[in-house]
Amino acid sequence: MTAHDGWKAIRRRYETAFKKGGAYGWIVTHGERDIAYVVCAMQPMQWSATFQQPTSLWKVLTFFVRPEYRGIGIGRNLFTAMEERISRFGMSARLAGVTAGNDTGIRFLSKRGFKAAWLTMVRFGPSEEPVRFHGKHHIEVAGVDLVTSLKPLWLELHHHHQLVSPNLGPYVEDVPSWSVIRGLLEKGAREGLLLVARAGSRIVGLASAAIHEGGEDFGLSDKWETGKRVAETKFLIVSPDHRGQHVGAALLDRVDEIVTRHGAVDQVIGAVAQNSSAIRFYESRGFRQAWLEYVKW
Repeated sequence: MTAHDGWKAIRRRYETAFKKGGAYGWIVTHGERDIAYVVCAMQPMQWSATFQQPTSLWKVLTFFVRPEYRGIGIGRNLFTAMEERISRFGMSARLAGVTAGNDTGIRFLSKRGFKAAWLTMVRFGPSEEPVRFHGKHHIEVAGVDLVTSLKPLWLELHHHHQLVSPNLGPYVEDVPSWSVIRGLLEKGAREGLLLVARAGSRIVGLASAAIHEGGEDFGLSDKWETGKRVAETKFLIVSPDHRGQHVGAALLDRVDEIVTRHGAVDQVIGAVAQNSSAIRFYESRGFRQAWLEYVKW
């Protein structure tokens, strides 16, 4: 992606944020030269089924200091001013993202009390020919009528998140959490993008996908060039007693088939940042770590 195309994408995001209201930006100058800036916007809480936080939070859309002006306190002072302004709105929840592997940015956020919450992983282009591990598990497209029976699977994952990331709490209680997830799974079922894995008559896994027009929804469009359609695997859950039996691989094989038929060869998938086993599995499927989101409650 060219710098020009990246700027067009991020400018569209800024314009949308300011038109909606609840956004602001600051620029730091040295003489006649702009040397640093920050843009923040209020947005809905994106993990409302997981973290027990207000319905809205402040998101840092961009925080940038020119390289030659780093290390002299400009970024620190600008970030502090930003947080002081946010605090006037009475909202404590904040979100900031950083490219995976940007150790300097990660240290900067960590020193300011931000905690790694969510990792977005990407795979551009068609997948390699999958190794099919269907075995004794039958994979099928699920209808809305099956969604209610998927509650135990979601709660297994919800509890696993709490186990591997206790520092991100408090977490949403089971009943309201499932209420949100049920609606998302029903949407996937109506679109023909909800899959279940069965061992005999028992459902032991699920995958739910979505098709998006380009990478704008993920904040990818200012960083990476994507196809016109991007597929997202929103959920991949396997019952604990069937893990290690290739159920997840079988589900993702079918996701690949279905989203390819929808014209999406680029894919994204996400995981709670501390869910190392899921991240390793996605890497084995050709996904690479792209964007890490940090939160401060």
